[in-house]
Amino acid sequence: PGRFKIWHVKDMDDEGKFAPVGKGHIDFAKILAQKKLSGMKYYMVEQDNTFDLKPLEAIKISHKGLEVFGFK
Repeated sequence: PGRFKIWHVKDMDDEGKFAPVGKGHIDFAKILAQKKLSGMKYYMVEQDNTFDLKPLEAIKISHKGLEVFGFK
């Protein structure tokens, strides 16, 4: 407990492709419930492949998705 200060955050769609955070099927509400126990203070989003989106658009969607789940 308390050792994971930085989280690496990604999301995936139903086909197993990376998706902007909040547009895939990863249960971030369940994961975020462990924020305090893990010691999380920061998060990092890596958008591997944006497919039909421009990279900046995908990261904007991820940022909004993270806010919905309580990452701030």
